[in-house]
Amino acid sequence: MATRKASMEFRHRRILKTLYFFQLRRMLHTADLNIAVAVEGKLRLEHLFPAAADINIRTRRIPVIFQHHRAFFSSILRQIRIKIFGEYGFAATKYHAGLSAEARRKNQNDFIYDTAPVIVATNAFGMGIDKSNVRFVLHYNMPQSMENYYQEAGRAGRDGLPSQCVLLFSAQDVIINKFLLDKKDFAEMDDEEADLLRQRDLQRLQTMERYCQTTECLRNYILAYFGEHPTAPCGNCGSCNNDFDE
Repeated sequence: MATRKASMEFRHRRILKTLYFFQLRRMLHTADLNIAVAVEGKLRLEHLFPAAADINIRTRRIPVIFQHHRAFFSSILRQIRIKIFGEYGFAATKYHAGLSAEARRKNQNDFIYDTAPVIVATNAFGMGIDKSNVRFVLHYNMPQSMENYYQEAGRAGRDGLPSQCVLLFSAQDVIINKFLLDKKDFAEMDDEEADLLRQRDLQRLQTMERYCQTTECLRNYILAYFGEHPTAPCGNCGSCNNDFDE
């Protein structure tokens, strides 16, 4: 049973990666995305607030903010509401697995119909949102894999208009994610299969860490991960524009 479950999970991940690749090509080649990584550490909020406010004031369009760790979720949402969106009159809602189905449905509808034009989420999965006018996706911390990052960053610019994706990164993200991976439950698998999955998860985490630290073209890094071979830098990402200094 454990062998079959592990095999099915491997096949599922291969299928997802194939789907990600074809969707990714469409997103990166049709959308005018500026992708950047900011190494901010304790200055994350100072970076977050003016950037989010500027996007709203300038474009009157929609931001999505991802905070992956529930332990910090409420604190971040509260500060966002008070320091930025309260000042400018923008409502912010939330989405995570700890909410009831009714609350998730209401918050999702508030976001879709612009009653709350800002959403803070732990992840993109289950949101079921294909909202074309998302202009700004901000990751408050580093996701555990490139697959997760693409799924979430891919919320921006679905109508092909200029949009921005910013990932705030610090070394603490790596420490926290390794801790969470160590706590992952593989009780239904034997030791060999569990070790294989741990190794794969760790490799995905290392790929994300290298992405956050690279000075190469970020768009090309993503495309190369999914099997494409770009021939020239995009000229529009944080590395190409040298937007952030490490």
